[in-house]
Amino acid sequence: MATSETQERDFTPEVSLCSICLEQYKSPVSLHCSHSFCQTCLSTHIKSSCGDCDTPLGFPCPLCCVFIPAPREIGQYSVDEWATKFPVNKFLTSVVGVPVILCKPCQEDGEELKAYSWCKDCSEALCEECTKCHKKARPSRQHVVISITEWSENISSHAALFV
Repeated sequence: MATSETQERDFTPEVSLCSICLEQYKSPVSLHCSHSFCQTCLSTHIKSSCGDCDTPLGFPCPLCCVFIPAPREIGQYSVDEWATKFPVNKFLTSVVGVPVILCKPCQEDGEELKAYSWCKDCSEALCEECTKCHKKARPSRQHVVISITEWSENISSHAALFV
C-alpha cells in the first residue's frame, strides 16, 4: 500500500487538468477510450470535428484519435448535444481542487481520514480500513476498487502518451 507521502506526490495537480483547455476539469466526462475532458471542451472539439459532415457518425478522441461513435443511435441527438451524453467522470469530479482526498464513509461518521482507494462502483474514496471492509462485505465484494495512486498514474500516463 502506498504511503500518504507517496500518494500526495503521485496525485499531482496535472492529473486534474483537462488536456484541451489545460485548466482544472469543469464537468469532466469520459470517453470509452478512457480519456476525460471538460464537457464544454469536448463539445467544442466534437463540433469542429463534425462541422463539415452531412450525417456525422462520430469523432476522433482529442488525445488518441480513436474513433468515438455518436452517442446512442445515429441522428438521435444533434452534434451540439453529444458531449452531454457521455458519462461523468465521478473520480475527477470528486478530487479536482481538493488538496487531500478524504474517505467518504469516514467523513459521514465525522472523521477525516485520508483515502487510499476509489471504488468505481460506489464512486467513493475509501481509507485503508474501509477498503478492507468494502472488499469483505458481501454486497460490495465484487466491486472494482483501485488505489488512488494507481488511478492517478493511469490518468497521468494516458495524458503523457498523447500530449
